[in-house]
Formats: sequence, C-alpha cells, structure tokens
Amino acid sequence: MFKKFITDKLNIAEGVGSSSTQGTPPEDLDFKLALQLQEEEDAEAAALSTGPVKVPSKPPIPLSKASSHKSSYPKEIQEDLKDVQDFARDVMGARCRKCDAKLMADFSVSEWLARWQTTVKCNKAFSFSAAKCEVKSCGAMTCVACAKEPRKGKRIAEFDGETVDWCCSDGRLFAIWVLLSKYDKTELKVQARSLEKSSTTSLRNVKNKSKGTGYGKHENYLAFQTGDPYSDFYGGHSRGHGTHNFKQVDDKTDNLTRKILGLVSALLPPRDREAYSALAAMTELSLLHDRTAYLLRNDSLQDATKRERLYHTLLDFVETLGGHHDTEFLVIDKRYVKKQSAGLMALSVDGKGKGDPSQLLEMSEDGTASSLVSCMENLAIQSRMLLQGSQAAERDFKSSSGQATLKLAGRIIEVYDNLAPRKSRKRKDGGKDDKATEWAHYHKRNAINMEENIINYLNRPLQDQARYLIHSPKERMKWLVTETAEMSTSLPPNILVKVDSVRPDVMKCLMVGPDDTPYAGGLFEFDIFCPAEYPMVPPMVEFRTTGGGIVDFNPNLYASGKVCLSLLGTWAGTPEMQWQPRRSTIMSVLISIQAMILNEKPWENEPGAEVCDRSSQKHSDRYNCRRQALTIRFAMIDWIMRQDMRGGLWRDIVGKYFELNHEKLVATAMKWRQSNNEIENWGGETTSMTMRGLYRTQNLLEELQRQLGRNSRYMQEQRAASSKMEGLSLGEDDG
Repeated sequence: MFKKFITDKLNIAEGVGSSSTQGTPPEDLDFKLALQLQEEEDAEAAALSTGPVKVPSKPPIPLSKASSHKSSYPKEIQEDLKDVQDFARDVMGARCRKCDAKLMADFSVSEWLARWQTTVKCNKAFSFSAAKCEVKSCGAMTCVACAKEPRKGKRIAEFDGETVDWCCSDGRLFAIWVLLSKYDKTELKVQARSLEKSSTTSLRNVKNKSKGTGYGKHENYLAFQTGDPYSDFYGGHSRGHGTHNFKQVDDKTDNLTRKILGLVSALLPPRDREAYSALAAMTELSLLHDRTAYLLRNDSLQDATKRERLYHTLLDFVETLGGHHDTEFLVIDKRYVKKQSAGLMALSVDGKGKGDPSQLLEMSEDGTASSLVSCMENLAIQSRMLLQGSQAAERDFKSSSGQATLKLAGRIIEVYDNLAPRKSRKRKDGGKDDKATEWAHYHKRNAINMEENIINYLNRPLQDQARYLIHSPKERMKWLVTETAEMSTSLPPNILVKVDSVRPDVMKCLMVGPDDTPYAGGLFEFDIFCPAEYPMVPPMVEFRTTGGGIVDFNPNLYASGKVCLSLLGTWAGTPEMQWQPRRSTIMSVLISIQAMILNEKPWENEPGAEVCDRSSQKHSDRYNCRRQALTIRFAMIDWIMRQDMRGGLWRDIVGKYFELNHEKLVATAMKWRQSNNEIENWGGETTSMTMRGLYRTQNLLEELQRQLGRNSRYMQEQRAASSKMEGLSLGEDDG
C-alpha cells in the first residue's frame, strides 16, 4: 500500500551515512526480519486472486487528479510506460509451444528467482526465460520470450559466482525485467519497514522526552540479507508503495544492490548490438535508477571506500549504461524524479482491470534532477583532491585500506572523465546566470585547491612551528588528506581554502563576511596549521585581516591575530563545545568562525555584554557601525589597493570576487551609510584616535567605488592579454 512520505521528493542531496544497530547482533536481526517478511509474503500470496499481479484498487493516499492521469506525465515517461507494458503483455501472454496452455498465470518474481536459483544449484536449469508447462500430460519447456524450445547455456551472464543464461534477445530482456522488478519489491518492503519503525521510535522518543541521537542511530536500520546473497529472493509478493528515502535503508542491503547491479550490467547488450527501447524504459522506471543517483551523490569518499565492492560494481554499471548509444541518455541526461512508485512490476501491468499505472506512479513537482554523471561530480572532485594530496603522504597510503581508497578514487575519476564531456543539456531549463549565480559556481570550482609553498604565506610564528615539525606521526597525513578531500565538496558558501600540496597540514582560508552582519561582503583571511598531535588536538588558527596588527574586528578576533573559540581551546566552553578528537574537523572550525564570530551582533561576544537593555543596545549599535567602517576599509579596499594583497596568494579569487560582487558591495555600503556617519567621514571625529593618527580623512563609499572600478579595469586587461596570448599561440600552431 501507499506509505506517507517523510519528504515530498527523493532525499538524494544528503550524504550517505553508515550506521549500526545497537544491542542486537546483525545476524539475529537479519534472520528475524527475514522470517517476518516471509510470513507476510506467504499471507499475501494466499490472498492473491487470479492474474499475474494484484494491486490495490484505491491507495490510502489518493493522488491528485492532475497527477493521477497518464497524460500528466512527461512525454518520455509516457513512452517508458507504454514500452514496458507492451513487453510485459507479450511475456505474460506466453503459451506452451506444444499444448498452447498458459504459462504465466501464476507468475511471481520471487518464486521465479527462487526456482531458478534452486535448479542452478542442482545443475538442472534451462535458460532463465524458460517456463515448464503445468499440464501433466505435457510438461514441455518453453521460452516465454520467443515461444521456442529454450537453448540452455548459449549465452551466460556471470557476476560474483551467480550465473544467468538466456535463450534469445528477448530472454535477456526478460531476465533484466525480473531482476529490476525484484529489486523494486525488496526496496519498497525495506523502506516501508524502516518508515514504520522510524515512526514508532519517534513517538516513543516524544513520549519519553529522550535526547535525540541524530541520523544513523535509530533501530529501524535493518538488514534484509542473511548469509545467502540470494536469500531475500525467496520472498513472496510485496505490493507496497514505498517512501523513496534511501537514507532510511541501512547499507546492510548493499549486498543485494550490488548483486542486482552486477547481474544487470552483465546482461546489458554489447555496444555493437541494438538495445530494445523497453530496456531503457524499465531501467528508468525502476527504483534502481534512483538508488544509483543516491549512491553517486554520496559526499564522503571515505564512506564509499568502506563500501568499495558496491561502489566498484556501481561504477561498472554506470559505465556500461553510458557506453551504449541506446542507453547513454540514462546517464548523461537530467533525470525525472519519482515522488512515489509502486515498483516496476506494478507499473508493467497494462491497466485493463489489472491496475492502472497512473495510480501507481507520481512524479515529483520539481521536474528533473541532476543526471547520473552530474551526481558523480562531488566524488570526482574529492577523488582528484585525494590523489593529489596522497603524493605528500605516500607512506600512509601504503596500507591495504589506503590502496583501496586510491584504487576507488582512480576508478571514479576514470568513469567520470569518460562520461562528463558527453553531459546532455536535454530536460534543462534556465538561461544565462546572473552574477550571484556565477560567483556561486566559481566558488564551487575553487572552494579548495592544493598549491605549492602555501607555508611561505603563513605568519612567521606559525610558519616557524610548521617548519620545525619534520617527522609526521603515522596516519596523520592520510587523515589530513582524506579530510581535505571531503572538505572539497562540503565547504559552505563563501569559504575558500588553499592547502599546501607538500604539507597538507598547512592551509590558508579566505572567508566572505555573511550577509546582514557588519562584516557583510568583506574578505577575512586566516592561517591554519595542524600540529603533530592532530586530529587528537585542534588546529592552530591565526587571524590575518588586522590592518597590520591594529584592528580588533571582533571580541573574538584580536589585532594580534588570536582567534578565541571553544573549539580551538582558546576560549572556555562546555565539554561538548570543545574539540572532539577524531570527530571535530577543520571545516567545523571554519563554520564556527563564520557563524558564531562573524555574526550580526558581535558585541554580544564580549563577556558580560549578553544582557539586552537600552544601554547595551547602544553599545552594540555603535560597535556595529565601527565594524562596518573597518570592513569596508580593511576587508574590501585594502584587498584592491594594496599590491601585496591584490597580487598575493589570493589574486585570482580576489579579482573575480570583486568583479562579480561589485554592485552588491556598493549597495551594502550605501545601506550602511544611511545610519553610519563614519562611512563618509573615515578618519574624522567619530573615528578612534589610533585610526585618526594613521589614516587621512576619506569617504569610504567613494573610495570603495574607485577601487572596484580599478579592479574591473584590471580584470578586463587580464582577459585581453590572455586572449592575445591565445591568438599568438594559435598562430604559431598554424605556422
């Protein structure tokens, strides 16, 4: 039956987490669940009426009129449904080649697979698509795909000790259809059990007012597999509609997913053979397509390595699909998202009294989602970063786990680089990006980079400590490289990091001040060094945007460069706010600085300033006005005006940032000017004595506009020079 969804669309944007069921051994849970599911399947099987598949006539959650009509589906989905239904109709209508008796009247995917598995073990199997006539006087074997006598062993697909042979091309398609249908049934059953268990657990937690444990701690992460990789194929007739929240399903089901992926990959036709349209249709309609996208969107290369067997098989599947001209669109085109589905078998029934597919499938209102190859992008970015960083930690990556990580990273890059150039723009809306979007894309591409000699840009005291560390403890560099790789796709907007390619324990960070704060739009620089004891102790962080050591930007950011933060151990705090060895990360430090220090009311970071009364509000407003002026003067203007900053480590990023955010920064300064006299009278009476003695009076808004114009001209000159050099290079090649 239809289950109410936790979310209105597939939860595929979140990273895949690994979890463990507490208390009960996994084997006992596997066995218990297998028995429970078998009892349910037997009860359902007993209730079956005649016909290949029985579906509920009225789902508990009715679909809207708009979504419950076949014509509301995208054209491609309508074509998929027709192709799959035509194929299923032909197969379900198969008759004995001798006596013309019906062969598929009591067809069950699970029973078909169970029979096949049993006969394979006894070495008595005919082809996978063969059905035995139940008429006692006949008993002939017929291929349900071609209606001829089955040809055993002519064509064989093998994967991990399992074999499937087929009689003909349609027999190959039948095998894929059965495997995908079984996967959907299993996926829906496990998701339904997870949802029910999660709901029960949530109600119990509310009643007992127990502390939340977060994702990955609920009891509902149950395995579906027992010792035999095909044990779950012996179930009966699951007809439930699932909540497509793949995060709810524990990775203990990875073995089943891997088996199906591997066998389907082996069954796919070679590149020089035409693939039936029904093949692409059943793949697109199956939940395995959605599961593939979910796994590829995993934002943790470390997690993928723990599940390396699954991911190697997954990559083979994607590569095989993308390598055939008839199925490559399943990989390179944007995907249609299923909001809810009854699974491939139910969708295959033609609707003539057997169940209308328009009542069994609802597409997401969001339309399309990223293609499979686009889903791989983050893993590819992480893999490149890891391979680059591993060169500085060769010793730590010589272990079996290190080699497994490098092997998987190399495979991810290989598959991605092969498919990415063919990414299609079909099923895509949108026009030219605005500057804010362009900056967001630029940030994503440049959020973290590895470069040589970053250590030379550290402040001298921190640089000396880094140089003093000659011998790194075992596994420390591997930890840093892995953490850096994962950070490459997880950094929040407006945080950029550069890592020393030879010394991954040395980093620089450039942080854009958050909107709606007195730091909005400013660029703030930090030095980072991870001491020898890292990750057991926090990194050392120094603030560099201090106007040469004279500006206190925040009660927690000193002119001396000190950063006061509980996570760094430089400020008092409760135990949970302190550094957690092997759990806290560099990224958690950067996020804390951005969110907790560069906030909208920095005055309240001052001890004793938390009390909100009229006097403290005046202090807070005055403090904000001063920080607004300091932000324009030292976190904007200086980055363009000072050659050592404009032409330094961040030169390309700084130039691009100010070019794309020119109008936004001017608008911010003009807004501040309305209630802040210091913006137009910097160095005047409202400015501190220190600043008045060091800087002439100036209008910060006018100076900002002047420097931004200067940056725009500089960027134009750079592009012109680059184009000229490209032209000269092409001319030399032609010559």
